[in-house]
Amino acid sequence: GRVAHVLELKPAIATMDCGTFAVGDAIHVARASDLTQHAQLLREAGIKPEVECFDFGHLETALRMMKDGAFADPPFFQICLGTAYGGAPATREALQAMQSRMPPEAVWAAFAAGRDNLWVMEAAIASGGHIRAGLEDTLLNENGEAMTNADLLREAANLVERAGCKLASPHQATELLQIPYS
Repeated sequence: GRVAHVLELKPAIATMDCGTFAVGDAIHVARASDLTQHAQLLREAGIKPEVECFDFGHLETALRMMKDGAFADPPFFQICLGTAYGGAPATREALQAMQSRMPPEAVWAAFAAGRDNLWVMEAAIASGGHIRAGLEDTLLNENGEAMTNADLLREAANLVERAGCKLASPHQATELLQIPYS
C-alpha cells in the first residue's frame, strides 16, 4: 500500500504521517495498525521515518509508538503547522505546545505551510529544533512573490546563520539522524 514505492526506492528518509486527516473531501486514514506496520516496514528496510505530526493527537500517537519501540533511535519528529490538512494552526501557542512534548532523545523539526514558514523556522531554530525548506511547504515569500526551491533554501540558510547557528553538511545531518551516509 502506502509504503510500497518507498520500499522499492529505498530513500534514506521517508515521511510517515502519524494520524488521520482530511484534505478537502478526501480523507487520509491512518489506523493504529497501519502506522505500526508502516513503521515496522521502514525499520526493516533501514529507512528513517520523518514522523509528521499535524496536530497534538498525532504527536501523542507518535510518542506512544516511540515508547513501544517503533522507531530506531533517535526518532525524528516533524511538527507540521498551518497546512490544509485540518491540523494545528500556525500559531506560536500551537508550536510551543507541540514542542514542549518533544522527548529529549528525539530530533525534531518544524515547518508551516505558506508565509508562516519563515517565523516557524526562526522559532524552531531558537528552541533547539531543526528546519526543512522547499516548495512543498511554501511557494511565496512574505511579500507574496513566487519563490524557487533555491530561493527557499537560501532563505533557510540565512535564518540559520542569523541565529548564530551553523548549517549541517549532508554527512553531519546523517550523523545527527543516525542514518547511513552514502
